[in-house]
Parts: sequence; structure tokens; C-alpha cells
Amino acid sequence: MVCLLTGLTSSALAAESAADDAPPTFSVAQIQGDFDFLYQGLKSANFDLYAFTPPRNFENHYREYRKKFTKPMTRFDAEMAFQPFVALAHQSHTRVESDYSGYFAYRQAGGAGFPLGIAVENNQMIVTTNSSGISEIKPGDRITAINGHKASDLLPRLIEHISAETTEFAYVLLETYMPLVAWLELGSTDAYTVSIRHTGGTSENYKISTPSEEDSTGQQPFSLAGRDARMLTANIAYLRPGPFHNTEAGADSMDTTAFVQFIDTSFGTFIENGATRLILDLRDNPGGDNSFSDPVIAWFADRPFRFSANFRVRVSPQSTAANQARLEANPDNTESTSYLYAKLYASSENGEIVLFTIPETKPRPGQAFEGEVFVLVNRYSFSNAVSAAALIQDYDFGVIMGEQTVDMATTYGAMEKFTLPETGIVVAYPKALIVRSNGDDKVGPIIPDVTLPAPRIRGANDVMLQAALKHMESKAPD
Repeated sequence: MVCLLTGLTSSALAAESAADDAPPTFSVAQIQGDFDFLYQGLKSANFDLYAFTPPRNFENHYREYRKKFTKPMTRFDAEMAFQPFVALAHQSHTRVESDYSGYFAYRQAGGAGFPLGIAVENNQMIVTTNSSGISEIKPGDRITAINGHKASDLLPRLIEHISAETTEFAYVLLETYMPLVAWLELGSTDAYTVSIRHTGGTSENYKISTPSEEDSTGQQPFSLAGRDARMLTANIAYLRPGPFHNTEAGADSMDTTAFVQFIDTSFGTFIENGATRLILDLRDNPGGDNSFSDPVIAWFADRPFRFSANFRVRVSPQSTAANQARLEANPDNTESTSYLYAKLYASSENGEIVLFTIPETKPRPGQAFEGEVFVLVNRYSFSNAVSAAALIQDYDFGVIMGEQTVDMATTYGAMEKFTLPETGIVVAYPKALIVRSNGDDKVGPIIPDVTLPAPRIRGANDVMLQAALKHMESKAPD
């Protein structure tokens, strides 16, 4: 799953309590030792650390980074210092995990947050939302500089902190990470100076911080948060399943019970209401696990399916240990994926690339949805949401509509984690190459069967959904 930095809004910040004591620091020797451990661990456990970055480049950067560790650091400081090195892999699942405590401490001490929502288009930084309290700044305005740094020069520096396969993918993630990486690159401040070129052609400089949670434009863009199941027309059903994991607070994230019940009830209701077409909305979906998406697809699949044609795993001590921890947490579940992994690891050598057989999922018995299926995706469809859409496209279970994804259908995934011994920093990595259902082993995104408009700036109306309905009406059977 692609993990987005979701804790940087002012409302989330208010829920954070300031630490009573200063965080502990770690010596230069400890920081350098953990950096060595990190690099060796990634070389051992990552399916292919050098898939996009040659070993020589990695080695050169490793030596350069290590020389910079000359002062004691807190855990957060080390996390942020290690992340740009890890991001050199250009893999979204190769990253340093963090609770961003240092950023929250900075904000609670009065430091400015970056209050403009942004999108990057044609290497330009566009304003999408505005909570600065300055009403003159409007969606569609262009940020030409921040604190005197040209936006075109600043953008490559900002995305050095972000793990992503492509520049476009990193720019999409930057929309969420912007408050953090702006602070990391530009330093502590009580306000940012932004140079704005307005859509009318005039330019102005503004001092901005975060005085308000409200969008200064007064706009309330449509939301795709949560689950939704309803009839859009007399015969078109709409299903937004939400994330493919258990979102209930404090619950087991892999418990599918409530999710499957929601899906089964929704499809049963659609069929009762005479639905002959379905829009499955996977936009803004962070992904999760196929144990959640498979039960959705099983409602309309006309033959057995599997989400990966070829699932190759690198065996390593790190992956074996992570898998063993899951087994110990659920020792009686001998049918779990972790149990299958354990059998595979026990019969293989560390460093070996082995094929992990993905069991087929059969169409559900009994009642099924036999109508046409249309799937919506966008640049915010991530991880297993992309895999599910690719499966539907490859098996011809439905028509994919929307915009090309930035996340990959064939990808380095099946993420695991290991912990650095001195600082306790957690490092994530992909243990597998997950080849999409059609067998194309070239890492790449989903290209929709039907391209629909996807405005960078959202208004109150869901333009893509309206376009999807219009397209479906134009293709309606006689």
C-alpha cells in the first residue's frame, strides 16, 4: 500500500499533544551504524534495490550521505536524513516510516505550516485550495516562488524526500507531503513568503501561515472519502468500496468481516433494484489487500481470477522475521498467507528469488451481478486499488475509465519492514515483483480504456462521474 502522509492538517495537529521532555539524541557512531545497517538491510531484503538506480550511484550517494552525519541526532532528525537516500530507489514501497513527531513539535511551538494546497502541472505549482486567510489567492493561481526560491528550482528539491517510481508520481504525493518537505527544505519560519501569479496575469507577494482551517475561497470541493453504495439512475448502480482494509479504529486492519458484509449487502440491493450497470469507483483509493478487493470482483467475475500473473519474492532474513512475527500473533491460522510464506521461506535460501503461487479466486456461488461494470480510476488510485483495476481490465471483467494512474499495475510491492537497532527507525521495502494479471512484467501504470476529464482543481461537482454517466448513456444498448 502506498502510505500517504495524512497527519499534516491543522485539525490533526491540534489533536497532537506536545511532548513533556525533549526527545533523546543518538551519537554520531549510532547514526552512522544505523545508516550502515539500513543500506545493508535494503541490499539484502529489497526485491531489486537497483531496479531504477545503478549500484554505482547508490554507492556514491551512500558514501556522501554517511560523511554528513557529524552531529548527534534525534530519531526524527535521522528519519528525515535517511529518507532522501532511501528515496533514491525510486520505489514507493522503499521508504523510512515516521510519525513526524519533529514536525508536529515545530508546529506546536508556533512554526508556520504551508497553508496552500498545490498541484504540479507542466512543472508549475498551481494553487488548488487556500487556508491562509488571504482571499486574494485563488485556485488556479500559480506559485512562482517560495521564500525567494523559484518554484521550478524548488520542485526537484522537494521531491527528493519522496519515494516514488516516477517524477509524476512524486508530484502527486507532494500534494500531501508539501507542509513537511517545505519545512525540511526551507527551514523553520513563522510565515512563508509566496510569489503568486494570478490567473488574471498580475503578480503579488504574500506572507502566509496557517490561521484558518477553512478554505479562504469558500469552495467546498466534492469528496470521495468513505464508502458509498446507491442507485444513480433507474438501472445504474454506484459502489465506492473505500480503502481495501479495515478502517475501524483499533480493529484488526486485515479483518474483512464488516467490509464483505457491506459489499454483499450493496450488491444484493443493486440486484433487487434492477441494476444492469455498475460504476465501481476506485478513485482516491489508497489500496490495501486483495483479500478485500477479491470479494468485490467475485460478484461480477465470470471465471476464476488472480490479481497477479507472476508473484516473485526475494527470500531474506528480514522478510522471514517479519513474517514470523505475524505468525506468532495468529498461531492457529494455518490457512493464512503468512503460513504459506513460512513454508516457502523454509524451503529456500536467503537471496533466492522464488515464485509465490497466488491461489485463484472463484466467482461467488449463487447470486451474482451480471450487468456491465465500469471502473473509475484517477491519479489518487494507489496500490491494491490499481492492482484491482488492472485485474478487471486484463480479464475483461469491465471497462476502465478516468485518467492514467501514477501508481503502477506491475510493481515492486508486498511491503515488509525492518527496524534499525540503535534508533529504532523502521524501514519499509518491497519483497516482491508483482506482475499484473496479463503477464506484462514491465513496471507501468494503468491506461484507461476511456479517458475522462480530471480537473486539477476540484469544485462542488464531480466532473469525472458526470462524464462517465454521459459516456455510458451514449453507449447504452438499444
